[in-house]
Amino acid sequence: MSSFLAEETCRCDLPLRVLTSWTPTNPSRRFVVCANRSKPGKKKCGYWEWYDHEIDHDWYMMHLYEMYNILNPSHRNLLHNEINRQARIEELEGKLFVNGAQLRRCEASLTFGSQLFLPLSYV
Repeated sequence: MSSFLAEETCRCDLPLRVLTSWTPTNPSRRFVVCANRSKPGKKKCGYWEWYDHEIDHDWYMMHLYEMYNILNPSHRNLLHNEINRQARIEELEGKLFVNGAQLRRCEASLTFGSQLFLPLSYV
């Protein structure tokens, strides 16, 4: 949900639009933007500024974000999928590191003197 600040305008001379952030680092923190920000084909001035002060307490931020996820199951599912993707990426990066080390050992064992002996399939 968004609202507008009639008393303040952006560089397009439009009332500022107030939106709410629901990211883990800024849950429930409001910010203001150009009213044309999400309108395709409209001129946008790029105005963006925090409306609320930064939340100082990590515990408070974490619980606000958890409440948001409880109330928004679709966002919770997206977050769960992203966490699973990140875990899979880390797993594959680990395998890539191990395979790279094995490849370097194999290449080293194929080197004789200053020559590299490659299997016929590489030629």
